[in-house]
Amino acid sequence: MQNSDINALESMESAVNYNKYIFSKITSVINTMNIIDFGAGFGYFCDHLASNGKKVVAVETNQEAIRRLKQKNYETHSSLNDIKIRDKTVVSLNVLEHIKNDQRALDNLYNFMEAGEDLILYLPVSMSVWSDLDVLVSHYRRYSKQEIIEKLETSGYSILSMEYVDFVGWVTLLLMKFFRLQIGFDENKIKFYDRYIFRYLIFLDKFFLRVIGKNILVVASKK
Repeated sequence: MQNSDINALESMESAVNYNKYIFSKITSVINTMNIIDFGAGFGYFCDHLASNGKKVVAVETNQEAIRRLKQKNYETHSSLNDIKIRDKTVVSLNVLEHIKNDQRALDNLYNFMEAGEDLILYLPVSMSVWSDLDVLVSHYRRYSKQEIIEKLETSGYSILSMEYVDFVGWVTLLLMKFFRLQIGFDENKIKFYDRYIFRYLIFLDKFFLRVIGKNILVVASKK
């Protein structure tokens, strides 16, 4: 994890309304008590899950993130091979786009899971809004819906549901790219956006969940 990634994680903690909305959407499609957070970062989603009574196991390779996760007393592993838990859901938020060989990562997750268990992915989409910001946080890609479908099916998953999330965020990125605006991870700007733009326009998601968004929420199952 580079310094830019750490800055992104720390600044996004201040996006209170965004996190509440996204975390609630993801939690609503989880049907088990045991959760594996693959690429847990500093544990913000772990905190949300724990507050909702879930048993959370974190998977993370960055040493600073591991240190913070352990400070919060989360069971933390650097490899899936060390985890022996049944009746679980694997959740991964904004992680696969940082992995060069994401197909191998999906294969490894598939082999780790038991038949009937779910994988929930929250991923950035739409190369039309690719910008220097993606480069800054070490993204290899922004996905297309078709690309996600093909990669999941190649690994053997059955796709249960897909929907776009954060339409206003997609429009914001498009405008930033068009006008060549640089916001970066300025905490004050993120707070302003979260409180006065995202908070009041997120209702648009219900009209665009089949059309486009900044991210996509995918639920897949191991056959």
